[in-house]
Amino acid sequence: MKRQILLILGAILFLSMSTAIQAKELSIKRAVFYSALLPGSGQLYAGNNIKAVGYMSADLLIFFSYFQCNLNEEYAIDKYETFAITHAGIPENMDDEFYKTIEHNYSVDEYNANLRKIARDYVIMYPDEHSQIEAEEFLEENLKPVDLWKWDSKKSYLRYNELRTDKQEWALYANFAISAALINRLVSMVDAVVTVKFQNKKNRYLGNLSAIPDYKNQGMKLNYEFKF
Repeated sequence: MKRQILLILGAILFLSMSTAIQAKELSIKRAVFYSALLPGSGQLYAGNNIKAVGYMSADLLIFFSYFQCNLNEEYAIDKYETFAITHAGIPENMDDEFYKTIEHNYSVDEYNANLRKIARDYVIMYPDEHSQIEAEEFLEENLKPVDLWKWDSKKSYLRYNELRTDKQEWALYANFAISAALINRLVSMVDAVVTVKFQNKKNRYLGNLSAIPDYKNQGMKLNYEFKF
């Protein structure tokens, strides 16, 4: 009798501990969300630390490059502004549009001459009183004061163009860094889906272990169910 009671208690214990050999299902949406915030965090959530370190390192390098490009761009701006003040005699604190203008015109005389040619060609193309008025208004609005700037040499003028190009290149590199950051996130999001699916498949339900009392043989029967 005592033996039977122990068997029954043992069976109840085993039944209560009947365990499905299965890991917790990982959420694909959560992994994608994590990777969108920080590349590699979705892989970290899925348990792939090597991939996580790779994506996070790439993102860190990209953002370091972006901030470095911005610093270099600011340095290039200061450099060509100072150069123009020294070698073209322009006033300080001019806007970027003005710096573009002196990039394409050697002197204010050349700039004003080009504007007058544009106005003259417009009047010739549309020979009426209204066109003449528009041309005069155009010149009044856009002609620059005499002696506003003139480069001291052709060499200085060409050097200024090189400095402006340097600034534009650093701005372009900064945009490339932003694009790289977006691509890194996109790739990490896609890879997070693949990684989670693989991990879920790896941790998929493998089987079920249960214990059933065997009263006939005064023992216990173990069952193991395997699914594949």
